[in-house]
Amino acid sequence: MGQSGSGKTTSVEKHIAKRRQFLPRATADGVSVRPLVPMLAPKPLTLKGLALAGLGALNYEVHNTRISGFELFQEWKNQLREQQALFLAIDELQHVLRGDTVKELQTVADVLKDLLQIPGWPLHMFLSGVPALAGFLHQDGESERQLKERSHIIEFRRMSFPEDIPVTTKIVEKIIRVEACLEPRDVLHEEFVHRILHSSHFAFGSSIELTRIACDNAMRLEQDYVGPANFIAAYALKSGCRPSQNIFAVKEGWLDILPINSLQELLDSVRRPAHSTKGR
Repeated sequence: MGQSGSGKTTSVEKHIAKRRQFLPRATADGVSVRPLVPMLAPKPLTLKGLALAGLGALNYEVHNTRISGFELFQEWKNQLREQQALFLAIDELQHVLRGDTVKELQTVADVLKDLLQIPGWPLHMFLSGVPALAGFLHQDGESERQLKERSHIIEFRRMSFPEDIPVTTKIVEKIIRVEACLEPRDVLHEEFVHRILHSSHFAFGSSIELTRIACDNAMRLEQDYVGPANFIAAYALKSGCRPSQNIFAVKEGWLDILPINSLQELLDSVRRPAHSTKGR
């Protein structure tokens, strides 16, 4: 679990790619199987919507839209077993929290627990979402208690200043030197790295994305280095802000600029009524 931009999805994808047991393989009789099946939780999340998304991830087409959610769910379980899917990775599961009633949440909790109890088939699940998902596991009810007891929870916390300056500096340097094969120029000192964190909402994944955009900008300009100007361009591209709201462009007061309000100056100019010229 982690905030948007913390790097959950990318991290899961990278770790999955490192493990051979998750890779597609051929059985003894020549049938191709995928041990791990990734999918996105539908929005809004309902039993029928979840089952349809799950079947879609298995490349199983459903032509009869009148089938009930319960029947679709049973078919989903059958297909998971028949296609020999041992791992199910569901991303954006916080959509479960957008249900209108406690009963809906309880239904989804029962569904997840039921997926882990397919007769004769040991399915495991990777569930990811924003921190609010933790509240789902702490609800009252037998299903939630069992889900919590069977879960290993990993939190992608927000970065902080000054504690995470050293590790962020190392990551920024590695991206520039190792990934982009460029030289960092005046972008590894504490204040600048602090700007990178601040502009990225202190989200680990977003700070990496911003650094890569800056590297891309430098390479497009055929530079052999990455400097502050490249981060100015990267943040402008990513946020759409005006120069006065660019955290990397202003000399002072950059901590007072909130990334979430990057378009505020533009919006204010649009909302401001035009001066009347009548009678002139």
